[in-house]
Order: sequence, then structure tokens, then C-alpha cells
Amino acid sequence: MIKSDISKVEKDRYMDIYPVFLDFFKDRELDRGTIILGISLMYSRMPTIPKIDIQNIDKVVGIIKKEEITASDLEVLSKCFNNSIVGTSKLLHFIYPDKYPIWDSNVCKYFIDGEPFSYR
Repeated sequence: MIKSDISKVEKDRYMDIYPVFLDFFKDRELDRGTIILGISLMYSRMPTIPKIDIQNIDKVVGIIKKEEITASDLEVLSKCFNNSIVGTSKLLHFIYPDKYPIWDSNVCKYFIDGEPFSYR
């Protein structure tokens, strides 16, 4: 859908590095180190320093490896990563690009044609 409406998508530096991020996760073992580096990569695309709950990282690795992630799993993941669904969605997208979309204010603005609000 977005590809067919390319006039709404700006060419920017994020799109230039998108394939590099995809390559980072391709064929990589999903372990503690990969997840910690992965969420750190995601936060390099955001104006926030990542706060990672290292105490729960093994639980998070197990969730990320699951075939299907539930709403309660997403809550656990987001609590581990700055309490942010945005950072979590970016991490999941780059690990499983055909399965999970990125959700952030830019995506929200694209789909609603306006300014995002905190509840969106």
C-alpha cells in the first residue's frame, strides 16, 4: 500500500540505512547479545537513550523467539525497553520484517493524515 503511494513517503536517511538494519538480524542467533544490540540499534533511530531491563532479558529473548506474540507478551517486551511500544515494534520489525510493522508517530501520521496523539 505504501509503495503505491510513494508521494507521501519522503526519502530520508532512515530509508538509506533500513537494509543495513535488516541485514544485522538476518541469520543471526536471537540471544541476549543480539537483542541488547538490536534494541540499541533501534534507539539510534530515536531521540531517546535505551533503558534496557537486563534482569528480564532472558524472558524477553524467549518471547521474541515465539511463533506468535500475544498482547501480554508485547507488554512484557515494551516494559523491558523504555516502556515503549515504538521501540519494541521497531525491534520486532527488523527481526521479522514480513511479520511485524513499525509503529511510531510517522507511521501514525501517514495512516491518519494528521497529527498523532498519545492514545493512538
